[in-house]
Parts: sequence; C-alpha cells; structure tokens
Amino acid sequence: MVQVVVFDFDGVIVPSETLKQEAFKRIFSDFGEQVPETESDAARQEFSEARGNRFDIIRSTLKRLGRESEDAVQRYAERYDAITRNEILQLGVLPEVRNVLERLSKKYPLYINSNNPDGALERTVSELGIAQYFKAFLGSSHSKRENLASIAQRERVNGSEIVFVGDGEGDRRAAEIFGCRFIGIGDAVDEWNGRGFTVVRSVSEIEPHL
Repeated sequence: MVQVVVFDFDGVIVPSETLKQEAFKRIFSDFGEQVPETESDAARQEFSEARGNRFDIIRSTLKRLGRESEDAVQRYAERYDAITRNEILQLGVLPEVRNVLERLSKKYPLYINSNNPDGALERTVSELGIAQYFKAFLGSSHSKRENLASIAQRERVNGSEIVFVGDGEGDRRAAEIFGCRFIGIGDAVDEWNGRGFTVVRSVSEIEPHL
C-alpha cells in the first residue's frame, strides 16, 4: 500500500529538461563566448542520467577547453542558475499538475527528490508557489537513492510503500536499487513501454496508478 509519493523535479513537476540542456550552451553564448557544441554536448552526456550535477558538467566542459578552475566553475554555475531560474518561473507549473499535487498532498506525504543543488531547488519550488504541497525537497547533496532511503527513514516506511515518479533512466535505476515502486513519466513513455512498471504522459495521470 502506498504511504509516500516522491517526485523528481525537472521534466516531472515542470517541463524544464530541454531548457536546462540549452542553458549549458547559453552560459557561454549569452555572454559572447564561443564554445563548440560538441564540447558542451560531450560533457552533458558524460554526466547524464543523474551521474552528476551542473557543477560536474560545467567543470568537464571547461576542462575540455583547457580553462578549468573552481572560480570559473562557480562563475558559470551562477550564470546557469540565473538563466534556468528565470526560464522555469516563466514556464510555471501547469494547472492540472498543481491540482494533482494539491489533492495528493491531502492523502500522502509528498517529497521532491532532485539532482538540483539543495538551495537552488528549495528556492525554485518556493518561487513557483508549490512548496506547501511537499514535506521536504531533497537535492544533489546526496544521491537519489540515498534521498529515497532518507525519506523512508523519516516516514518510518519500507521501500514497497514508496512510489518514485521520474522521467529518466537514472530515476528508474535509483528506485530499483532502493527497492521502491517507480512510475515513468514524459518523453520516455514509448521507450519504457513493456518494462514492467507504470508509464504515463504527465503527473496529471498518476492518481489512478497509486
């Protein structure tokens, strides 16, 4: 029986995956710096599927360009945060997603489990006006599997009583390793069909599957 529902953030609560991919290019191009897309794309691929965060991707890109330094990583990360924050706030949360979160929050403890830095995640969720639906927002200071374990400990439940809603293979793998149910969402629907877990197009469709 489901006792706790956990959501990934990007691509699940907000459709932000594409804009975040573009932001790794814009941290250079928006400031008049020319960086080959192959370098940025290779760095993102290296740390895809929750294998790393924005700092890892930026550090890898700069290393490929021979410009690696922690000061530079921090500077470009600040650019990235500013770009993505503004874009996400413009996107907002779809009304049907907000309605589902409101209904579910009255039945279950809800959490966010994201690869975003903890502080940036909490700030964005608050600015989107949905913080009241969640008990906590767990970011990249720990892995997604570790965050799931922390949630289970907080709620005093076992893995079989948790559902993790995510849109990436890294999310699915974290759920599998931890031992909780997984609901796949978004663009991976066709790729995931027949994999033995529920797959839907949007958060707005998950209620019948809990």
